[in-house]
Amino acid sequence: MVNWEKIYTLPEYAPLQPLIQQAALRIQQAQRIVITTHLSADGDAIGSQLALYWALQKFGKQCLLWNPSPVPPALQFLPGTDRIQVFSSEVAQQTPSPDLVIFADVSTPTRLAGIYEYVQQLRCPTILIDHHTNRSLEADLIISDPDASSTGELVWLLLLHLFQYRLEQVDRLIAEPLYAALMTDTGGFRFPRTDAIVHRIVAELIDHGADPAYVAEQIYNQMSVAKVRLLGEGLSAMTTYHHGQLCIMALPYQAFQQHQAQPEDTEGFVEYTLMVKGVRVGVLVVELPEMIKMSFRSKGTIPANKIAGAFGGGGHLNAAGARVKGWKLRDVVQKVIEVSAAYLADEPVVR
Repeated sequence: MVNWEKIYTLPEYAPLQPLIQQAALRIQQAQRIVITTHLSADGDAIGSQLALYWALQKFGKQCLLWNPSPVPPALQFLPGTDRIQVFSSEVAQQTPSPDLVIFADVSTPTRLAGIYEYVQQLRCPTILIDHHTNRSLEADLIISDPDASSTGELVWLLLLHLFQYRLEQVDRLIAEPLYAALMTDTGGFRFPRTDAIVHRIVAELIDHGADPAYVAEQIYNQMSVAKVRLLGEGLSAMTTYHHGQLCIMALPYQAFQQHQAQPEDTEGFVEYTLMVKGVRVGVLVVELPEMIKMSFRSKGTIPANKIAGAFGGGGHLNAAGARVKGWKLRDVVQKVIEVSAAYLADEPVVR
């Protein structure tokens, strides 16, 4: 049996311990709590948000789930997504002011859209739980660890403290979203930060109701015909550069129109760029009417976040994103090729 109290006190978690204790105390003192996350929320964002929601229900808290955008279709199977409201001034006016706001898996104010400005006006206490680098979002209490596999991992540590290590309080409603959080942000447990502790957490979540086959089936195997056709378009257009070390999948807006696909249909497409032998950096470039979105992936020590930084974006070492306005698709692709060159010059080519 895993001694979670011993793991919690490991040296790598030592800086987080007093912060987690303070967060638990503030949660216990609050009654009305808003839990929110970023635009175009992914599995880690929604999973962490819902795991917190169901855990705090056990303490009798009145929790509100406010997001800046709708839940993606692939995540709507998770318990509690029907309780997530897309934030608006009308939504805010219809509910009493919260005593506490928890930001989950978000590092910049712009990714919260109007929620951040509203919370600033309230001047209520705030907690941020996140694992991104290049953080600019501020909160009264910040639980942040860029070395964590996911925000879900940090939420697990907080729940351990809240439940005083009595894991019988963890049920399927908590375990399933948290499993989705860890699974998606580790790339199906393939990314470098998937360590032994992550697998121990996963084992606990399975023991407490998470069904790995069901979660994977819902997230990865429910593509619409439009999405499949759009993926085919993207795969056909993938091009490699820098002696096969950079792979770019560029999707023009006309491809969405042709296949009647939506922007959210590109979720997961970037992972295909790293499946090509020898590729060290993979980039998805998506042209939309109002902007161009980019997703970056890398292997080893190549900093995807620094490549994204050239476009005003950011993220993690091996996974990052960026958005630009006023650019042409071909110019973005050319800039990606140029910026990537500096990071691929000394990398070995795998044949």
